Amino acid sequence: MTIAQQIQEYLDKAGITHIFGIVGREASAISFDENQKTKFVLTRHEFSAGLAAISLSRFTKSPQVCFATIGPGTTNFATALATAALDRYPLIAIVVQLETYEIDYNNAHQCVDGVSMFKSIVKFAHEVKNPEEVISTIDKAISMSMSQPIGPSFISIPIDILMSPSIKIKESDKNISNISYGFKQNDSKKNLDGIIKAIKTSTNPLLVVGDVALKLGCETAIKQLAENLNIPVISSYSAKGVLPPNHLLNYGAITPYMDSILKFPALRSIFSQPDFLLLLGYDLVEHLYPKLWNIGNPKKVARIAPYPNNTPHALHLDMDVVCPVEEGLKYLNENTRKIAKKEIYDISSLRKRIKLMEGDKTMNPKGVLPNQVLGVLNEHYNDYILANDVGLHRHVSAIFYRANKPLDFVTSGGLSSFGSGLPLAIGAQIANPKRKVVAITGDGGFHSNSGEIETAVRLGLKIVILVFNNGQSGLIQRYLVMGKKKINKKITVFHPVDFAKLAEANHCQGIKIDNIKDLKPALKKADSYNGPTLIEIPIYYPNLYVNEYTKNYHINKK
Repeated sequence: MTIAQQIQEYLDKAGITHIFGIVGREASAISFDENQKTKFVLTRHEFSAGLAAISLSRFTKSPQVCFATIGPGTTNFATALATAALDRYPLIAIVVQLETYEIDYNNAHQCVDGVSMFKSIVKFAHEVKNPEEVISTIDKAISMSMSQPIGPSFISIPIDILMSPSIKIKESDKNISNISYGFKQNDSKKNLDGIIKAIKTSTNPLLVVGDVALKLGCETAIKQLAENLNIPVISSYSAKGVLPPNHLLNYGAITPYMDSILKFPALRSIFSQPDFLLLLGYDLVEHLYPKLWNIGNPKKVARIAPYPNNTPHALHLDMDVVCPVEEGLKYLNENTRKIAKKEIYDISSLRKRIKLMEGDKTMNPKGVLPNQVLGVLNEHYNDYILANDVGLHRHVSAIFYRANKPLDFVTSGGLSSFGSGLPLAIGAQIANPKRKVVAITGDGGFHSNSGEIETAVRLGLKIVILVFNNGQSGLIQRYLVMGKKKINKKITVFHPVDFAKLAEANHCQGIKIDNIKDLKPALKKADSYNGPTLIEIPIYYPNLYVNEYTKNYHINKK
């Protein structure tokens, strides 16, 4: 047995089910057919390999692996590793390095110092120097990635070490079974008691849920706390699904753009009345900024999270409980049973506005409205996983997508990686082979990574890919509109692309629709097709959602 074979066996024991990536000349040392349990998934780009592994990790709640070759294969991992860092995923990136006797950074052919490049992004980075440290390095990488805040690890292994004979694993290296979510605990009981007192004395408390809480499986405890005390719940858009979509206490996912999209004072209707916010697994990277809730009543703010508040300059807390979120919730649930239920405040006008826009079937000559697409999807599938790329469309999805289960909204909420939609959908479908997975992506994000259509076809994944085509980078165009009177469209507008034909060229079913009434028949056609389907939709964002509800924008009334 070689080190290469031993690595695969060890990863299998650690719960790694798939390895995503691209192999180079090291194929002579490792071909990934040595271990039949762990499946190798060939992607078209290393970025996609990392994103697919991240998405799989979301559902398995365990580390997953991506693999790359020497030089450019390594550097192509940069955005994937940064995504794992800011989106809090335990991604293990394994790359190959030149033979130990040829390593000469920036001088030898394709030789780069990956450790130095990535050490500011990852939790752990190391280049193996000898066969004896390979397994202990992998074990440490996994352990570090699973410590809070969760994040990626990077391992570089020279080719000659991969080809070396296997070594006997020391007992001290057999720590796989002890992998757990680590945390630094402060005086949690004192602060938890302070939170209970704040709930008792508050008039309108509000629970604010971040994605970390869902990754830790805390949704049942959150629901119990909300229902016992009659406290409404909001979430970052990554944490959609913490409560069922029609639950009375589900006040929805928050996006900074929701007032403009709805043409309604949504943020004020949610945040003006609360006087106490309890943040559960909250993370500042998730696009739910404190400035969004600093509306109306003065608020006390408390937080329960598995790691300290690293951004005190932006997030001001009255109480910060650092402990496993599930333990903090258990304590609250056990000690708030006798507290009288709160009266929830009314957001029925906001709910009516969302329902009205979701059910809109009017024909628009300028294109299909994105809220109409979400309305049809919700009606047709009822239960589905949504992998959403980055763009204006994601903020629409955050409002209108009905996430029936925790973790079902898959998106890069932290780094907001452009082109992430399709590889996230691939990972989600591999993790959930019996569920419907839909990808929503704009024409810009999709075409930046459209080669992965072939990956989805080759894997036989029945993903439905919706390409919102407006021929431009809509979100960037919006920023231009807000900042300037004269718009330079050359920096945002694309040449027309026939995405349905592009899909067909990759042996993917391609459908192009012209209006909203054609979407449901297209979805039915996708359902009966044995493979992925791409549906190209001419999308229209009304005035790029720049209107009287857009902050810091003054309408030209001439």
